[in-house]
Amino acid sequence: MFSKYKRKELQDVASVVSLVSVIIFLWIDYPVLAFLAWLVHVWVYYFYASKISLDYPFAELEIPQLYYLQMAFLAWVTINLPKKNVFYKNLRNAMISKESKGDFIKKMKLYHHFFVNINRTQKFIQKYFLNSEDKEKISVVKYILELFYDASSEYEMKQIIFPLILQFCKNLQIETGSIENYFKLINIRYENKRKQMVGSLPDEYNWALKFMGLTHPVNMSQFKRRYYQLAKKLHPDLYTDEKTKQKMTNQFKLLQKAKTIILKRIKQ
Repeated sequence: MFSKYKRKELQDVASVVSLVSVIIFLWIDYPVLAFLAWLVHVWVYYFYASKISLDYPFAELEIPQLYYLQMAFLAWVTINLPKKNVFYKNLRNAMISKESKGDFIKKMKLYHHFFVNINRTQKFIQKYFLNSEDKEKISVVKYILELFYDASSEYEMKQIIFPLILQFCKNLQIETGSIENYFKLINIRYENKRKQMVGSLPDEYNWALKFMGLTHPVNMSQFKRRYYQLAKKLHPDLYTDEKTKQKMTNQFKLLQKAKTIILKRIKQ
């Protein structure tokens, strides 16, 4: 009945009705009518205005319904990931470069709201996402995939995030064929972008990446993990044969050089 009105408008209506009930009671001395008016106030304010606030938080900001679906789904995926707080920060940074200032503020309000209210997020997805059109659902998932590609490594995307998104799609009755095809297209697009970036990088940085078996872009956690693997393998103290020890000493020095180059690039 009141779905087309904003929450603030409903609250204003309820306040006017409440004021009328007071006037009726004080000046007209008709307590039954005043009581009925007060019941209308309670009905409008608590059962409709508050309900809209619960289902659609920040409704007074006139946020499109698509944003609610996008951020609810994004938060639900993030909540179920390991190191969810790290992904939360990375996704926030990805949204800054992707959205206008106004849309970014609206989406971040929603994203944080859904991120910290797990039960409400799950109910919202079950209630509104399942009732959305298939075309709208697929557009939401595509948007999420692009955000995660900007906020995670290639390994995390392929091994952790995409399988989880695919499972959620099946649970929400979304046709997964088009999602898988779009994922392949994104892979190709980002791979071409990565190759272009690598082609423009300094030769010494390309050498360091190749020496350590890494690909650009590389983050600190990926670098540390790979560095410790190579350090354990190449450390000269592990070998007793003089010839092998000398060879590993040279390799270990190259590892330290590659470490310095890559760390400098990461900090930049």
